Amino acid sequence: MNSTGWFIKESLRWAIVTVLIVGFLIVTWEIKADAHPCLDPDLVEHLLDDGVFTEPVWVDTLDLCGAFVLASAPPSTAVAPAPPNVTTTPEAASEDLNQVRGIITAAFTGHPTVSLEHALAVSWCESSWVVTAKNRHSTASGIWQYLRATWRNETAFWNALGHSFDESLDARFDPVQSSQLTALVVERDRGFRQWSCRYATYYPTG
Repeated sequence: MNSTGWFIKESLRWAIVTVLIVGFLIVTWEIKADAHPCLDPDLVEHLLDDGVFTEPVWVDTLDLCGAFVLASAPPSTAVAPAPPNVTTTPEAASEDLNQVRGIITAAFTGHPTVSLEHALAVSWCESSWVVTAKNRHSTASGIWQYLRATWRNETAFWNALGHSFDESLDARFDPVQSSQLTALVVERDRGFRQWSCRYATYYPTG
């Protein structure tokens, strides 16, 4: 074999090796991006949509990676600040949590394609089941942390299909309506893809 033929053969072999290595690196990166919410492009796009951040209420940092590390961990069990003119005791707080858990359970019971355990975990991650929860960095409010635009769009969508959701923004603080709406949205979307806490797995069981 002459030198030209040998050179062509070696060049082709190294080109194939290079393509295989690059392909392996791309696949590995995509797997990591899918496994780690901090690298999930859809989730980052959701957070940055219209310049609005939607981290859970207890996340103080605007650093995306740090925010999701915090969001992936169980939230603090401290009793949330009470609304004005309301005295909160540990017993009352526990009763309120049980009531909200019951409301979420009732809302998702009629939707067998949606995991109740996942719904409880996502809602706990979003708001710690505090009915009056409000994100300090965005318009997200209520136990499901609905943005103003999302609430308007989703309630209008489902009302056009025959439902009767209150489209006013204050209705986001209604755990019954917001949970019923969320059950419909999640069933339609086949998952909690609109929620930044969609990877959550923890919620209090006691």
